[in-house]
Amino acid sequence: MKIVCTYLLVFITNLSFAQMVASVHTAIFQEADNQYVELYTGIPSHAVVFVEDAAGQQQAQVEMICVIKKDSSIVAAEKYLINSPKSVNKKDFWDIKRYALAEGNYNIEVSLFDQNDTLQNFYFTQPISIEAKRDRIEISDLVLCSDLGGPGVYALEKYGFSFEKLPYDLCSKDQDMLSFFGEFYGLNNIEKDEIVGHYQIYEGFSDDINTSVILQGYKKMKIDSESLVFVESVDLSDVLSGEYHLRLDIIDRDKKVLASQAQNFQVYHPESDLVHAAHKNEYFESSFVQDLDIEKLDYSLKAISPQIAQNSQGILVDLIKNGSILAKRYFLFSYFIGQSSEHPEKVYKQYMEVAKAVDKTYRDNVGFGFESDRGFIFLKYGRPNDKVVITDEPSAPPYEIWIYENIAMTNQTNVKFLFYNPSLAGNNYQLLHSTCRGERNNPSWELDLYGDALGEIPNNRIDNRNVGDNYLRNAREYFSDF
Repeated sequence: MKIVCTYLLVFITNLSFAQMVASVHTAIFQEADNQYVELYTGIPSHAVVFVEDAAGQQQAQVEMICVIKKDSSIVAAEKYLINSPKSVNKKDFWDIKRYALAEGNYNIEVSLFDQNDTLQNFYFTQPISIEAKRDRIEISDLVLCSDLGGPGVYALEKYGFSFEKLPYDLCSKDQDMLSFFGEFYGLNNIEKDEIVGHYQIYEGFSDDINTSVILQGYKKMKIDSESLVFVESVDLSDVLSGEYHLRLDIIDRDKKVLASQAQNFQVYHPESDLVHAAHKNEYFESSFVQDLDIEKLDYSLKAISPQIAQNSQGILVDLIKNGSILAKRYFLFSYFIGQSSEHPEKVYKQYMEVAKAVDKTYRDNVGFGFESDRGFIFLKYGRPNDKVVITDEPSAPPYEIWIYENIAMTNQTNVKFLFYNPSLAGNNYQLLHSTCRGERNNPSWELDLYGDALGEIPNNRIDNRNVGDNYLRNAREYFSDF
């Protein structure tokens, strides 16, 4: 039996970008006899460059160009700056714009340019359709929010409260609550003085009758005007990773559906996935991980980090930091039963013997030995076939070159890693350069290694990446000849 933990891969459609990323959404509403589109633009702090002022406050600035076209004609165009709030810490930020549009089919084009880095930009395009206001019961587009608050709490405000738009319509691993709102129109066509808003969340991007309803709720609303606002928050803490479909209905007392609107979203809850899988696996309940306390669990999880795929590293880090003991145990169990379905405990003990030896050999003052660069590479690729250890070159700090005849993971031969200790402190060796695919590749490694040979470092480090030959300066020879 092989247990495989599957995590959601999120594909964001309609977004094409170079370096910069952003979350752009549209929603269509009515106001009096007009229709208008709201454009929400969210910019994550990691996607742009922040500049710090003399007071230590950081701010990012993005130029936004919005063009709305009908057929080949431009009906609206705007160019302006979006400034992040000034803060000691970098923060994500949002912008909202409203455009009144007549009936017809349009295309919205948004371009974003980081004002502190001209190489970063983003482009978004989306067709929208505006229909003439009709004398019937309808629901506006639904807006998904990561949080709601009182006036002034968040940058976006509507209906007397503030909100934070849900980026990419994705409930991430830290997002347990989903809030949403929509407007009900044409309520003067209802003879009774009360309606019910009924929401349902289905598995998958469809409300097909064959799919499961995982959550639903009702809210009675008094009709005191032609339009009402429906606002709700739903607890998704136990919902597994996947694709979901939110549907909102207006129903009358006879349970007749008068109008409907829907919105797709995604959930990424890796810890919930682990807990769910653990409860369904009988073998797990009697496995070796049940005897591990929290200290041994965290140590073991850190030790297997070099073996965990890059796309699961974030999950592992979060588990070690904040995960429940059940989720930690199942992650460790799942990894080793994937290595040996018949003898996972034996393989675990064998691996941990090596990990403890690596920890002892390469431990420094910062963390465990297998968390250091040399320890990490050792556990990831195994013991090197050969080593060159240099401690006495006059113009270089201590360094080591590790040689692997073959690395099956990357399908390479004669692979080399160069570690050096620029601080000269104990075991504080850092990976400077490698020929291994996926690891650090530094074409200017010689200039960094021999940084003390100041008179021989070329001014143009891009075109000239080598230092001159000199007595006891052998790293290039060692790296080339072995």
